[in-house]
Amino acid sequence: QSSRLLEAQARLVTNQRSRLAVARTMYSMRFREEEDTAGLSMQQLRGREGARVKRVYRAHAARTGVEWSRRDYDVHDFASASIVNQALSAANTSLYGVVHAVIV
Repeated sequence: QSSRLLEAQARLVTNQRSRLAVARTMYSMRFREEEDTAGLSMQQLRGREGARVKRVYRAHAARTGVEWSRRDYDVHDFASASIVNQALSAANTSLYGVVHAVIV
């Protein structure tokens, strides 16, 4: 019933310094034992997140026995991707759709 939190988020994200501070804080909350994020740039944070996601994909593939090589897809040719990559792309698109619907 209030846009107070959305307005606060918009203020933080539109300032480069506060945006980086928020990203560092969120990363450190999510990955407490992994590393200190105090001196990392936004690009370094994104790189750490990318590496973490790759580890998660590999670990779950090994746990479930699903054949996995890498995340690979062509946005212009959905059918050319492996079944696993198609499923990940479809799930990601669906999630974005649901989030967009909720926001709108």
